[in-house]
Amino acid sequence: MEMVFITLKFLPEEYHVKLEFYGEDGRLVKTMEYEGVKQIVFKDVEVRVNRQLSQSPLVMIASAQGIDVSLIENSVLYVRGKQD
Repeated sequence: MEMVFITLKFLPEEYHVKLEFYGEDGRLVKTMEYEGVKQIVFKDVEVRVNRQLSQSPLVMIASAQGIDVSLIENSVLYVRGKQD
C-alpha cells in the first residue's frame, strides 16, 4: 500500500498542508506543500490519526493501493484512493 503523511498546521481560517508520499517499499517518493487549504476531502482511503507528541501540527496518514491528491478551486484538497 502507498501512504501519504498529511501534516496540518492551523492558521486563521485555513491550513498549511505538507504532504509526504511513500511508496509500497516505504521510501519517500515526493513532498508537496499547499497554503490556503480550507477543506480536506478523503475518498476510498484508510485514514489514521496516531498519537501526537504535540498538539500542533496534526499528522494524519492516508493509505490505499494508489493515492491521487488534487487541489480544487485553490482551497479544497482531495485525497483519493485509486479504484481498480
